[in-house]
Amino acid sequence: MADYPTLTVLPSVPIKEATEDPVIKSDFEAGYVHTRARYTRFRHQFTIKYDNMPNADKVTLDAFCDTVHSSVTSFAWTHPLTSTVYTVRFDKRPQFESGEYDGTGYVWNTEFTLVEV
Repeated sequence: MADYPTLTVLPSVPIKEATEDPVIKSDFEAGYVHTRARYTRFRHQFTIKYDNMPNADKVTLDAFCDTVHSSVTSFAWTHPLTSTVYTVRFDKRPQFESGEYDGTGYVWNTEFTLVEV
């Protein structure tokens, strides 16, 4: 399994975290609601944002996306604030937006979601 690449910049804070809700709900005409768990595992989702990413990091992250076939293959990602390692995949391939010229090249901004497998 691949590891998320080491970049020269850290993600911007806050890092958004969510836990998938596994509930299935059925409403009945008498006003009752029946609920059950679709599955017993609670998967985490992380929204990661990079502001002012150097072009070299953009190239590294883009090449990594090719390696894991965008959102197909899972990889190990270490949470930068808690140091917990999660097995995740990209929800969608990251898109990059060009920023300002910093004297050596353009910087890039990106935001993407990682989903625990």
